[in-house]
Amino acid sequence: MARPIVGDVRIKQERRHLNNGRVYVYERVVKYDPETRRNITLQRKLLGIEDPETGKIIPTKPKRVISTKTGNSEDNDTIQRKKIGVTSLLEWVGKASGIDEDLKVAFGDDNDTANKCINIARYWVATNGETLPNMRTWQIKHAIAEDELITENLYKQVFDTLGQNESYVQNYFKCRCNGLEKRSVIAIDSTTTSTYSQQLDAARYGFNKQDDSLPTIKTLTLYSLDAHQPLAFYHQPGNIPDIISIKNALRELSYLNISKPLIVSDNGFYSLDNITAFIFERMRFLTRVTLRDGAWLKKIVDEHLNELDLFSNQLDSDANIQGVSICFEHNFERLCKYNTEGHKAGEKITVIKKLHLHIYRLRENKHQEEKLFASQLADIKAHLFAEDELTPAAQKIADECFIVTKSRGKISVTPNQDGCLKRSRYFGLLLLLTNDEKYKESALAIYRKREHIEDHYEKLKNIADGSKPRVCDDWRFKGRQFVQFVSLGYFDFLYKKIKTLKQTLGQVTGDPVHDLSDNLKLEKKVKSWLENKSLHEIFEWFDCVESVNLHGGKHPHVRLITEQIKRDKKFLEVIGYSGILTKN
Repeated sequence: MARPIVGDVRIKQERRHLNNGRVYVYERVVKYDPETRRNITLQRKLLGIEDPETGKIIPTKPKRVISTKTGNSEDNDTIQRKKIGVTSLLEWVGKASGIDEDLKVAFGDDNDTANKCINIARYWVATNGETLPNMRTWQIKHAIAEDELITENLYKQVFDTLGQNESYVQNYFKCRCNGLEKRSVIAIDSTTTSTYSQQLDAARYGFNKQDDSLPTIKTLTLYSLDAHQPLAFYHQPGNIPDIISIKNALRELSYLNISKPLIVSDNGFYSLDNITAFIFERMRFLTRVTLRDGAWLKKIVDEHLNELDLFSNQLDSDANIQGVSICFEHNFERLCKYNTEGHKAGEKITVIKKLHLHIYRLRENKHQEEKLFASQLADIKAHLFAEDELTPAAQKIADECFIVTKSRGKISVTPNQDGCLKRSRYFGLLLLLTNDEKYKESALAIYRKREHIEDHYEKLKNIADGSKPRVCDDWRFKGRQFVQFVSLGYFDFLYKKIKTLKQTLGQVTGDPVHDLSDNLKLEKKVKSWLENKSLHEIFEWFDCVESVNLHGGKHPHVRLITEQIKRDKKFLEVIGYSGILTKN
């Protein structure tokens, strides 16, 4: 008979052997979880280094405590200097964007975890993705109170709490979606995170966007293209292809209760089954397709391909693009899962729906593909003359595009004009399929907005320390990803604010006070400054603003704040900032 599972908390010792020969001894407090059948680490502490001769544990040096006090004056407890620029700016972003309030609502009574999550997210934004071991020093420089400092054990505890409480995460997603307008445009895309860890269950070999031949964990994100804000995410094993991820994304959208969204996706998510799912779920969609994936659309493309050469089909928004729009009907079928009033389980249901196919030819892309094709043909022709063995792909092109004859020992290689034209006729094509946007100009404009989710993933890797998992526990990884998700909400809010400002600064509005020459001149200075600064550089610029609190003498309380030039004050004014930086 098997021994019953008790689940008591136990203390174990763990030895880690390093390449330099040292053996570090750790004390782990663990508890067995019968559901996952694994020991959960509750606490981990370094005991010291094992002596190779005696086997005794030699304690290591304790961490140096960085003091925030200087000198021996009795006024040290009342005199304080701290950096306030970037922290005050991020505090305003948290309030203005609603992120801080949504977190506190989503976490319910757990305000402590919500506040720690906010502080970690702000740290990543302010430091452009510095690693968390550097957070303590940064907090001390910015005069965070001693009892509010987030140590290594604390942020690990925060990640564990978030990873184990899915209700916190989903409630936050719902809060962020509550402010969306009706018929919002939402992009869906995925990215992968490479890892060397063998302890993360979701790390599997599959499509790797970093192309580093490592196992990956895949993250699927829903992103509002109207609000420029990430809405929700969930992670999957790295071997799951995009094409089978749509159904879970639709279920997530249904749970978030977003009213009639338009889903924008790339061709990686396209399949006829996914289009059928959109149709039966009555969901609006706009997706890119290719002729390789959408063979059922090839006949329509061939019928209208010559119309792309007409100058009348040139887009007003971009002279380098020509496009045509085709409206057609298609039969969609699926099997009924359950007995209903109109159908029995297993019965085939057929609906006829109207779709719009927008066909574009991008001149620049066409010319680039033609140059590449010409170079490829020249290379294959040289190999044919030399009678070299070709790769299967090159041999297929040679069979289609060249006529090879041999007479009296001489080889003749002649281009096959029909074969070359057949290969090149689809160069520069972009195909968008939708059940909603019937105009080619607006459909392309919406699809181009999808680049914001690509920017989101780039920022995740670069400014939220998301290039590697940096943890070896699945729950902790989920919690860490959530805090990164929150930090990018901060970044995107201010990024959109500044991008919108650049289009209006220095422009005459008809307001006599605003249109004064001195004010317009100052706004143009702000615009010129913003055009030459990244968002991180703006944070660094304001990080030099300090506050010195003085007590004693004739004045019971004196606050000195670093002076700011008119341009900086104007910047804070036009973004709508309200806080301590404007009270000097």
